[in-house]
Amino acid sequence: MKINSKFANQCPWGIFAVSLLSCMMFNLLDAQSMHVEKVFGPETDTGQYKHPSSFEYLDNGDFFLVYYGGKGEYAWDTAVFGSRKVKGSDSWSAPVAIAQNPFQSMGNPVLWQAPDGRVWLFFV
Repeated sequence: MKINSKFANQCPWGIFAVSLLSCMMFNLLDAQSMHVEKVFGPETDTGQYKHPSSFEYLDNGDFFLVYYGGKGEYAWDTAVFGSRKVKGSDSWSAPVAIAQNPFQSMGNPVLWQAPDGRVWLFFV
């Protein structure tokens, strides 16, 4: 694989050094400050195919999660699904299709909460 980056070609060790530094900094974090949990798997009704998820920690303390799901990459049932975990709750809401068009594939959703509190969804 050839990387067409001027920096990468002139300084291949730079990429390695930045990656190594990132890993070292990650290891310095307190293990108790990180929480990992399974949210949805293949058993969820939104199909076997789920990829690029994005989540946002909202100003009110809720988590909002979006992902692209369906039967396959270009299947008619693919959509961007959303789910919410209310602050203080132990469970996520059932996923709901929030962007869907059977004639056009949609995916790679990204969430962002603007300073005014409005939550934006970007997707391709």
